[in-house]
Amino acid sequence: MGKVFRFDKDVDTDQIIASQYLLFPTVDEMKAHTFESLDADFAAKVQPGDFVVADSNFGCGSSREQAPAVLKALGVRAVLAPSFARIFYRNAINIGLPVIVCDGLYEAVKTGDEISLDMDEGIVTAGGRTFSCTKLPSHLQAILDQGGLIRSLDSEE
Repeated sequence: MGKVFRFDKDVDTDQIIASQYLLFPTVDEMKAHTFESLDADFAAKVQPGDFVVADSNFGCGSSREQAPAVLKALGVRAVLAPSFARIFYRNAINIGLPVIVCDGLYEAVKTGDEISLDMDEGIVTAGGRTFSCTKLPSHLQAILDQGGLIRSLDSEE
């Protein structure tokens, strides 16, 4: 179980982590500014295992890998939305952050609600309701299980 942080549609990568913070040398220094323009207290409130639930087209905008990286660094368990920008989706998988396509969840939850995610079954439970989500293909799940693309490549040696 984790708490929901809900965001609207078309959240772009600059809203996830603004460009001025990309000058910081590490993701750990950047993460305190995650969603700063949308929820100034997000980084202080989010706890490991919490979820970002958004409307469609989450992660649009630039291709910055730091956008999913700051979410992972804060301990976000997964991002759930009906659709994602393609480059954000792939960057998230590559750094080991689960991104799950889930229709209907956004309309059914609000910030602060508790949900659970069963990635193996492709099911989210929220408020006594169950939502079917896209199960990741085994090759993408393997990348996540190993902590991201680079770690999965290192483990093959």
